[in-house]
This record gives sequence, C-alpha cells and structure tokens, in this order.
Amino acid sequence: MAYVRWSPHSNWYIFWHTSDARRKEDELLAIWHVKDERAPLFTYRELEGIKTVEQLKDLLGLDIPDEEYEEALKYIEEWREDVEREYKKKEGS
Repeated sequence: MAYVRWSPHSNWYIFWHTSDARRKEDELLAIWHVKDERAPLFTYRELEGIKTVEQLKDLLGLDIPDEEYEEALKYIEEWREDVEREYKKKEGS
C-alpha cells in the first residue's frame, strides 16, 4: 500500500513493501526520495523509535528541507499505526 507517490506535490514514494514477515518487527516500509538513489527499505523495528526530524535525518542522511522530513514522518507514523492494527487483527483471529 502506498502512503505517498512521487508527484508535483511530493518528492517521496513511501509504501508498505511486500515481505514474508510473520512478526510486526519484520514488516518493511520503503522510504524513497527523488534525491536518494538507494531505494532503502526499513523494518518496523528500525522505524519504531523514529519520532523526530533529527532522528529521521540521522537515518536517511539526505540534504533536503525539514518540511520534507516532516512529511515523511507523517507517513511513517501512519504506517506504524496500520501495522499495529493489522497485527491486532491477526491476534484476534
């Protein structure tokens, strides 16, 4: 599921990446920026503690405005909530 795609309004492509994860800690989020050639993937465990622009800067290391990091943080939080919701459903089954 894509949270944001490259467009005239965003330089990010952030999506829940397909994986064989069986635990929420192993779920993957792709966080791609137009200026980043790496196309990185991060696990829930790696992103669980990312709450601030500074933490995200340290993780991604991109020379982009803070506003773009703030946008990405919004989608990371939304993804974490979706992962939590999904695993709560699985536990209830």
